[in-house]
Amino acid sequence: MRFWLLSIFMAFISVSAFADTESISEKEALDFVDTVHAIFSTRYAPYDWKKTTYQWDLDSEIAKVKQTIQATPQMTVKSFQHAFKGFFNSLKDYHVKVSFYSTESATLPFQIKGIDGQYYVSSVDHEKLSPDTFPIQVGDELISFGGRKPGDIISELLPEITPSATFETDQSLAEASLTLREGKQGIVVPKGAILVKFRSHETGQPYTYQLMWDYQPEMVFDKQLAQREAPYVPRLLDREAINQERALPYFSTSETATKDPNEIGERVSFLPRLGEEIWCTDSENPFDAYLYKNRNGRTIGCVRIPHFSYEKEDVDEFQAIIDIMQEQAEVLVIDQLNNYGGSLFTLYAFASMLTDQPLETPKEHIQISQFDVMDAYKTLESLEKIQNDDQAQALLQNIFCGYPMSYQAGLFLKEYCRFIQDQWLQGKLFTDLTHLYGIDYVNPHPTTRFTGPVVLLINELDFSCGDFFPAILKDNGRAVLVGQRTAGAGGYVTSHQIPNRLGVYQFSITGSLGIRSNQLPIENLGVTPDIENHLVPEDIVNGYQHYQSKIHEVVDSLLPPVQTEKDEVEPTKDDIEIEPGLYEKGEKKLETGLTLSPVKKTL
Repeated sequence: MRFWLLSIFMAFISVSAFADTESISEKEALDFVDTVHAIFSTRYAPYDWKKTTYQWDLDSEIAKVKQTIQATPQMTVKSFQHAFKGFFNSLKDYHVKVSFYSTESATLPFQIKGIDGQYYVSSVDHEKLSPDTFPIQVGDELISFGGRKPGDIISELLPEITPSATFETDQSLAEASLTLREGKQGIVVPKGAILVKFRSHETGQPYTYQLMWDYQPEMVFDKQLAQREAPYVPRLLDREAINQERALPYFSTSETATKDPNEIGERVSFLPRLGEEIWCTDSENPFDAYLYKNRNGRTIGCVRIPHFSYEKEDVDEFQAIIDIMQEQAEVLVIDQLNNYGGSLFTLYAFASMLTDQPLETPKEHIQISQFDVMDAYKTLESLEKIQNDDQAQALLQNIFCGYPMSYQAGLFLKEYCRFIQDQWLQGKLFTDLTHLYGIDYVNPHPTTRFTGPVVLLINELDFSCGDFFPAILKDNGRAVLVGQRTAGAGGYVTSHQIPNRLGVYQFSITGSLGIRSNQLPIENLGVTPDIENHLVPEDIVNGYQHYQSKIHEVVDSLLPPVQTEKDEVEPTKDDIEIEPGLYEKGEKKLETGLTLSPVKKTL
């Protein structure tokens, strides 16, 4: 999560039109807001849902921004941004977000997690906060922050940085922002020293340190970035757009990621190993996966899915892991805690390996305009070149992020494009329900299928694809969901830029409204677990034992009866051999040249 907040548009840093203290033209500000109004009126898909559920009205919210502009003499860029951001937060939509040109930021080298109204240290950057000088420990309670209760400050941050959509999700985002503030978010950035008071979880005694905000100043230039023309690529065939169309806006992975397991989108989860590990992927593998023995000696698999923004070769690695799980694991636990989303096609690729029956996908309403009609036309032009499977794979395989491409898949995409054109001709700007890209069912993978029971771990920091993946598995009866309700980011994202001198870089809009098989939208409602599982304060310092106990209980309930046949073989670490060089157990590489030992299962 910390990396998400720090990484928004770093390639465009240091650009703004005015200094913070210079006033802006009222006419320019009003004209800009009118343009945003027009874009939302034609492109925002969940409009009716928001109006019915939250009594949200586009005209009224735009009018509030205009009134603020007109009532503020000599409005500055910063004050305009604050008013403008309020409009975006009013939609209660995690896909709707605005980012500003700003380099200002401030951080403190620790993070917190709130449980039952108390706040505990969940991670410490010891490279910036030496334990010899500042012995702040994970699990210590934060009781004062700058002389104030941390809960009071977090309550103030909530309306500033979150859309007030789902309380648990908003709370977690605000907690992360307590020690990380950025001007890109349109909030006040602190600097200087701050007194921070903790209570030791070991002794129960309070202690206080004065820390200094790591402050990066605002860099302001007198011109904007030039807009560069680029060759037109249909959005439906734009690989970069597809890979991020169902992700938390402006969130991406990078080599500079923190590797803090409490963050969103990290390869390794905050959840410790669930049992005695007998095999695991190596640290270079994009997925943290392992086999373990439970307390009864049964073999369980676990794979971490931190996001759905992967390359084709990454999906191949996932396939190799699922092959191992099918061969060795009696139950598969999938950890998608703190998942920021990504590509719908990567999601479909993963789901196809977890079933031997087709999985129905959610339908969606799409808000369309002439842009979408032209995009469909251009896509059809490209698809006409496809006459066989080889041509389909050559054109589409690298675009659609690991989802198996074929001539048939191209036909489904053609039908989807024609649907968009037909809806426009019928005057339907908010389309009838349809399956996005024409994929109504995810077919089982041709060769890789895990057929045993699946337990999917979810929480309030699962966004977009992190909502759709559990929705698909739950609605098709393919997994037992354990944890907390997902965030409820229920559609795809489109980004928009408007040339301006108001410091606004770009903003995102939800372009569709996903509807589950129960006829309820995913937007705002998210996906509820079959079995709830919440953290308790002791989890922070005791290896999440309470949290794990519920997972063990669910896994045990799904285990097939114990086999009694003489030919049953239970695996050991010496039995399990993977492709040379790919995997390791701890720091020790497994020997190569052997084969996987079969485990006979009753499913």
